[in-house]
Amino acid sequence: MGILIYKKKMKKTKLVGAYYKPKYNHWVAKIIHNNREVYIGCYKTEIEAAIAYDAYVIEHKLNRRINFPIEPPITIPNTRWIYSTLNKWALVDDYNYEWLNQYKWHTMLNRKTYYFLTLILVGDKIVNTFMHNLVTGEIEEGKQVDHRDRNGWNNMDTNMRVCTLYENAINKAAISGCSSKFKGVHKKKNRWIARLGTKQIGSFKVEKEAASAYNKKVKEKYKEFAWLNKDENGNIL
Repeated sequence: MGILIYKKKMKKTKLVGAYYKPKYNHWVAKIIHNNREVYIGCYKTEIEAAIAYDAYVIEHKLNRRINFPIEPPITIPNTRWIYSTLNKWALVDDYNYEWLNQYKWHTMLNRKTYYFLTLILVGDKIVNTFMHNLVTGEIEEGKQVDHRDRNGWNNMDTNMRVCTLYENAINKAAISGCSSKFKGVHKKKNRWIARLGTKQIGSFKVEKEAASAYNKKVKEKYKEFAWLNKDENGNIL
């Protein structure tokens, strides 16, 4: 007759990064970072272990989900916030919250804003899909989604519109580190050149005059998609 061995049942938790060690009757926090397992520490409770895991993720700016995210920024009527990795939040309309919140979202940083990605089954393939594409629905080939306020986290219906690649680029702000702080303007010798795409608009002695000329031309051609230069007080030139 064999000897029956009863193993101590492992405690389960829904908290990420927290693991129970029955032999020592404590919880440990650990994480896979740079392809190796990192031991964070041991704790009396699973909550303490989960908090330690969260602290490690935040400190090292890892693109992982955490257990106790920071509260959403502000309350806006008829909207909800959806949590993503890196302690970022996506703003959506009330009526889109339930079905969007069923997915696990990951944050993708891009220049001055960030976007949200999840995995979606399309046919027999799993593909990365942006939140703004899910909200907008199917769009024709060659088109994409533009955020009116240039904030990738604002995925309210009223903030998104279908556009071409170039219309989307026209709505981008000026790039820092150039000869001029204004979009569509660069310095050539002692003159300021205003340009839209490959076409020169004019040559000016004063930088703001070139910026104003760009504004006029881009608004005339691209209307609502045009990002306009402003002065130091926020007034459109």
